[in-house]
Amino acid sequence: MFQEFGQKGNLIIATDGSFTPRIMKADWVFAAFLDRTLITEKSGVCTLCTNSTRMKFEAVKQALGWLVRENPDVTTVVFATDSMVRRIQSGWLPDGRREAAPYLHNKSPTFV
Repeated sequence: MFQEFGQKGNLIIATDGSFTPRIMKADWVFAAFLDRTLITEKSGVCTLCTNSTRMKFEAVKQALGWLVRENPDVTTVVFATDSMVRRIQSGWLPDGRREAAPYLHNKSPTFV
């Protein structure tokens, strides 16, 4: 991914989430890289969850919230979203997209 999208000024955000029914543990994580350098990472755990999809959405929601709060000065935002790609591209996004839309409007968001 860095070879394809790691150009100077590109912000790469990787997200993931999981749920383990046996131990009833769910978690989400996102990491942001600018110029191939880790600039932030956030994660969380939840005991009230029913599936991995919910946690994957939570990771994307948290990443969008971080983008709005921090407003990094970049030209392109690339999301590495694991299995969420088709859902996100088809418009099935978590809450937080509306708040992030003005920020992402001129950032050429790409989902890989």
